[in-house]
Amino acid sequence: AGDEAMDAGMAAEPETLISLARQIDETVHTVVAQNTLNPTGVDKGIRKALLPTLFQRFGLDKANRLLDQIVHIVRVGLNHD
Repeated sequence: AGDEAMDAGMAAEPETLISLARQIDETVHTVVAQNTLNPTGVDKGIRKALLPTLFQRFGLDKANRLLDQIVHIVRVGLNHD
């Protein structure tokens, strides 16, 4: 039920979510650039930079799930470069 309520809330405010997606993208690019030789630093940097924003918006459990997905996507992308 929690995810359904969150999904309904997301649909109601697409501009806010677009802004959040841009912020995530900018943060990831910055952290990756700062930690190009340190993959552990990339993971920690992404989590440290984005957790406060995601926690405030979605709560701790959902924020951690989102961070896991973001870090996974970045790892896969870095491995293909």
